[in-house]
Amino acid sequence: MKGSLSSQRVRDVGKCGLKNRTAFFLIKRLTTQTPAKIGFAFSRKTGNAVIRNRFKRRLRALLSKTTGEWLFIPLKNLTSLTNDAWPAEKARIEAVRDNQKPTHPRPAPVL
Repeated sequence: MKGSLSSQRVRDVGKCGLKNRTAFFLIKRLTTQTPAKIGFAFSRKTGNAVIRNRFKRRLRALLSKTTGEWLFIPLKNLTSLTNDAWPAEKARIEAVRDNQKPTHPRPAPVL
């Protein structure tokens, strides 16, 4: 899919990406000047297909105008992230998106 990460790039971002955490997601990103590429590590434990795809659409829309490579790993079951709780979580993700200063820098991989 256009704009998504390959499995190898997901591993690279997971190992070397800058790490941020919100209430529901662990967010890792590599800063590049290319348009945003987004990867998701959603298992079936995070909710049924309808819920997982809803959050994929929401996160893609949130990051559509950014650059870099992003990986989202849910920390909780997404069914608890209801429509009432989504605005607060969206604000946290936007703060991560707009803040280019990493919370937890990690060293680059040695190739």
